[in-house]
Amino acid sequence: MTRIIGDLASLEEEVHRIARSKARDKEKKAERRAEEIVEEAKREAEEVQEEILGQARSRAEELRRLRRAQATQDARRKRLTAREEHLEEVWNQAEKALRDLVESEDYLRILRQLAWLAVQTLGPHRLILSADPRGHELLTEERLRAWSEEAGEAFGGPVQFEKAPEPADTWGGMVAEREGGRERIDATFPVRLEEARAEVRDEIFKTLVEER
Repeated sequence: MTRIIGDLASLEEEVHRIARSKARDKEKKAERRAEEIVEEAKREAEEVQEEILGQARSRAEELRRLRRAQATQDARRKRLTAREEHLEEVWNQAEKALRDLVESEDYLRILRQLAWLAVQTLGPHRLILSADPRGHELLTEERLRAWSEEAGEAFGGPVQFEKAPEPADTWGGMVAEREGGRERIDATFPVRLEEARAEVRDEIFKTLVEER
């Protein structure tokens, strides 16, 4: 009996030893797994943090780029506004100068130049001229006859200037029509001034585009 009991005690001790060993192994495995989980969590957290920081940096750079672009656009807009304001003042001064010219003694010479421009544009022909109310009064029959002769010699073809029955609806300049009204040239001051204004505005727009 003693041998059997001794054997049972040894067996029980061995079982306990094995159980403790397995428990320690499991505990160590659990610890290692816990450490691995913690490391994985750290890596994932670092990756997420880096991704968030990367997105934040990209967003910050995008915001800086947008702000720079906005600042550039604002500067261009202010520059354009300043030019427009300056040009508006120039146009007002130019219009005043032209209105003063209509009332000056030099206006007859200007009308003669516009009549010559009509011949250059429409060709030697019978041309009907109409000017603003004051200029229309200056287009006397005698004066138009003399201009016709001078223009015919200058352009090498028959030119006949005639006065329209009514003045042009303008405050300065002249309208010329070929007989029959098929072709005409509008050389009135308001139209010429607006054409110059549009041309300058196009030049400003072109300059702004080239500055980009």
